[in-house]
Amino acid sequence: MTTRLLRTETRPLPVKLTDGEILERSHRAAELLGEADRAQGVLDEYRKEQKQRIAELESEGRELLRSVERGEELRDIEIEVQADYELRAILFVRTDSSEVYFSRPLTPDEAQMSMLPVSEDLVGA
Repeated sequence: MTTRLLRTETRPLPVKLTDGEILERSHRAAELLGEADRAQGVLDEYRKEQKQRIAELESEGRELLRSVERGEELRDIEIEVQADYELRAILFVRTDSSEVYFSRPLTPDEAQMSMLPVSEDLVGA
């Protein structure tokens, strides 16, 4: 029987590794798996950070919606704490609207202060 070469092809076939190739591939596998572990750690940390960021964004969004629903929000407003000796009360007065938003009775010590002369140093302190 006579044969004739029609073409050549390349196909993946098993080849026995040398000791050097086994060592080389072992080292490379260890490097790659270590790198994969580090990348997984980075990914896990990133997910954790993003999960926290998402929670913060959602919380802030919900707080804004609550403000919209109520038509008001909490803000830091300067107040004056005033002693009204005629009413025998301490008044907490908003400086932005001059509204008394809270009052309470004078304590005995505070009531005694009405007998002291008014000092300019204490006004506005």
